[in-house]
Amino acid sequence: MEQLNDSSADATEKVCILALNKRSWHHSKAGGSELNLEESLKRLAERGHRVHLLTGSDEGNKKREVDGGVYIHRVGFDNWLSAPWDVVTSYIFVTFYFYFKMFKISPDIVYTVNTPLPWPVVTRCPRIAIFHHIAIDSFFDTHPFPQNLLGYISQWAGVLRERNTPTVSVSPSTTKELVSRGHPPDTVYEIRNGIDLEKYFPGNESNNPQMVYIGGLERYKGVDRIPEIHQELQALSEQDIHLHVAGRDGPMKELIETYCENTNKAHFHGFVSEEKKIQLLQSGWAFIAPSRVEGWGIAVLEANACGTPAIGCDVSGLRDSIKHQQTGFLVDEFTAASFASNVHELISNRDLRNSFGDSGRAWAEQHSWERNVDDLERLFLMKS
Repeated sequence: MEQLNDSSADATEKVCILALNKRSWHHSKAGGSELNLEESLKRLAERGHRVHLLTGSDEGNKKREVDGGVYIHRVGFDNWLSAPWDVVTSYIFVTFYFYFKMFKISPDIVYTVNTPLPWPVVTRCPRIAIFHHIAIDSFFDTHPFPQNLLGYISQWAGVLRERNTPTVSVSPSTTKELVSRGHPPDTVYEIRNGIDLEKYFPGNESNNPQMVYIGGLERYKGVDRIPEIHQELQALSEQDIHLHVAGRDGPMKELIETYCENTNKAHFHGFVSEEKKIQLLQSGWAFIAPSRVEGWGIAVLEANACGTPAIGCDVSGLRDSIKHQQTGFLVDEFTAASFASNVHELISNRDLRNSFGDSGRAWAEQHSWERNVDDLERLFLMKS
């Protein structure tokens, strides 16, 4: 893995950046990769760089707008199509318009977000790719046909295509995956996600035990596992355990919504404001991440920043964001019973919960968006 240091580039130099992603952070399905993009691009714009983002139609949002100093350009009509053809169409139109924007903007750096399709763009301009997670081995377990086949082929092709491209990885697990699949270590730059520590801070724990999940309502996130975990936990506990689930629309929404409607002490909040999200994290006794695969797990760090320990599956990404028996528990070989047992151990032991909560806050404080952007800026300046 290549290291970035303070002497890598002249921080007073300013560059023009053209970023490509299938959607912006305004999209209803925006997730961790879009949060990363928003936090990094806006901060780069604040530092005086000229920053453009080219995306698909973004659910019909304005074709052009400026947000936080970032010029957002939207193209295509993918908002009229269902998955997976909306994503495919977004990539096709963004790729087509890319050459027009290259001529008009004349960027110094092209920044491509691989989630999961590769960008079939060719340019003499320096290009940097970013991978949030490598899910090649899990697509057939987490997505229906034809999304699973499309995802498998496209990410395999993307990893292959970017082998000699300077590539940003957001976690040790992703770095390891890239190198194991042929990326020379000196082309991979590990720049971890950050967190806004001024917004996310410890609050008051609720009077009643609460298990919290906040994130995408996707199968790969393990949302389909939550009802059984809650039932197993209720069976172990002598008191009612409140379940709180919040997240944007996704394939598992109907399942989790139905469970919460028909189950006492289970609450589905849908998409919530950032203020409500922080309140849920602060009041929770345990945050759960039963994912089948992750890139990093920003929500885990957000929970830790609020003093709430996390329980997650021992999978790529989460084994980087959760420090086992320090900030929470990692569950090997998932079963609902084993996962619930770890949650119960935390919920039933206040001293352990407080210890993990304090350690979690200290761990979260090692991550900031400013540090993330310092490294990304150095990389852009070094390669431009």
